[in-house]
Amino acid sequence: MTETFDALWEQWKPLFASRSHIYAKNADDADDLLSTTYLKARLAFPRFRADWDFQSWVLKIMSNAWTDTARSRQLRPTVGFRDIAVGLGNGGQRTDDLEDRIPDPKPADLTEPIVEGFLDTLATPERNLVQLRMMGLEFHEIGQALGITELAAKCRLYRLRQLLWSAA
Repeated sequence: MTETFDALWEQWKPLFASRSHIYAKNADDADDLLSTTYLKARLAFPRFRADWDFQSWVLKIMSNAWTDTARSRQLRPTVGFRDIAVGLGNGGQRTDDLEDRIPDPKPADLTEPIVEGFLDTLATPERNLVQLRMMGLEFHEIGQALGITELAAKCRLYRLRQLLWSAA
């Protein structure tokens, strides 16, 4: 069944990619939306019925994912995760004092409510990354599922850990 999904996805991927660029305002958000859509559609594919239109089904998943992303961003502070991660938290100007703003990760006494509260503040792609890791997937598997490299998965998770520990 996965082979069928992958074949259908590859057939319609150009349409999905162009639609993700229409929803998102920049290439990074479009790539994140496309990755999130792929992951959600792949996980939901066992419930897909043969009489449904595949492209419409996936585009509805994409629409819902974009709505979720937009809602989560309204609840987040104006300086988002990406801004902190690349050092652009000062109005768009790159700074090299990232280490001053994000301390080295230190193990803290993290309780379940703290972790759950932190997950609720994350955008969908970051939350998916953490959840996949919590499910026990290896970094190369996470990278394949989200459409990023293994190194990117490791770096993003490292940054998320830093943010979690600084919030605790």
